Amino acid sequence: MKILLLFTLVHVTHQFSLRNFADVPEELLTLVSDDIDDDAFELDSINDIFTKQLENLTNESNVTKTNSTNLRGTNQEEDKDEENKDRKKDKDECPMDGREIFQMKMFWKKGTEWQGSKREKAWCVQCENKCKSGEILRLKQCDEDDKEQWWIFEDCMVKSMLNPDVCITTGEDKEKSGHEGKIELKKCRSKYKKHQRFRSYDPDDVFEKFNFKILSDRKTDDRMCLSSEHHPRSGESLRFFSCKKAYLNDGGKKKKDDTSHWVVGEEFDGH
Repeated sequence: MKILLLFTLVHVTHQFSLRNFADVPEELLTLVSDDIDDDAFELDSINDIFTKQLENLTNESNVTKTNSTNLRGTNQEEDKDEENKDRKKDKDECPMDGREIFQMKMFWKKGTEWQGSKREKAWCVQCENKCKSGEILRLKQCDEDDKEQWWIFEDCMVKSMLNPDVCITTGEDKEKSGHEGKIELKKCRSKYKKHQRFRSYDPDDVFEKFNFKILSDRKTDDRMCLSSEHHPRSGESLRFFSCKKAYLNDGGKKKKDDTSHWVVGEEFDGH
């Protein structure tokens, strides 16, 4: 706007001085009042004013651009810091939303060999008896009608559908340390949070195979998976131990006897 007024002023005063005009725009008078006397307002003076004002406007524009660039840089740095904080926080934060009910079956694919057989097997996680606190979990032939095989996945906890007050819990095997060893059912309580929260299926790809792991940012915990200690069979207890050992089995002699992966579903029924 200032530049437009200056150009206009230069044009109309080519033949006249400013005092010859009856009505001078108030904004124009304000713009030039500090630079020149109204009575001596001639073309040369206007040219001087125009040059000064153009320099001022250019400087103001450059300062604005510099401030804007600096602000953008600062905002980008702050956003990056926030992302890093969120990433660090997410290591032990639950990635799951909502509440789902599934059976959980040990993953089998064509070519898998368990107990010397390549025949398809369907082994599901089941309560030992009536899904009461203190019971260990075992593998049983999948039966979609057996309520002891249905589990509630909620807030990274896994609760029995038959008895929602109990959760799958680690660290109850007195012969082992930390999370390693057999798992059992225990009352769902905040004081057991570190032992009752797990990483399981991917919420964006629910029916893809997964490792069942402890929700933790500790590397030692991330190396452990839920599995059976041997090739799966009816009644085999479940426990946490080395993912690598569970994947290789048989001392690493075979690669077709993986017991470290699981799948969830709603119609697992029989071998």
